[in-house]
Amino acid sequence: MRVPDINPLAEDFATAAGLCFIAIAITFQFMRKRANEQLSSEHRISWFIAEAVWKTVIADYKRFYPRGWEYRALRTFQVLWVTFVILAMLALFFGSSR
Repeated sequence: MRVPDINPLAEDFATAAGLCFIAIAITFQFMRKRANEQLSSEHRISWFIAEAVWKTVIADYKRFYPRGWEYRALRTFQVLWVTFVILAMLALFFGSSR
């Protein structure tokens, strides 16, 4: 079984997925910072353990900012990331062969 050639379309979709992955991390840190503004100093969540307590950060953020833009942006980037990964895989396997 040979490794499929990477065509430019698959590469572009993979790049878009990578950028969405970075945007997810940045948006999540915005959410953590805004939620920490409302919490007392002993309950604040450090950036070091923020990924481990992902659901706690999201719950705190949604409790303090129910109409905040960061959560909507996070969900949008997650959907775009999954979409671009699927499109990259499809372009990789069904793309043009030379």
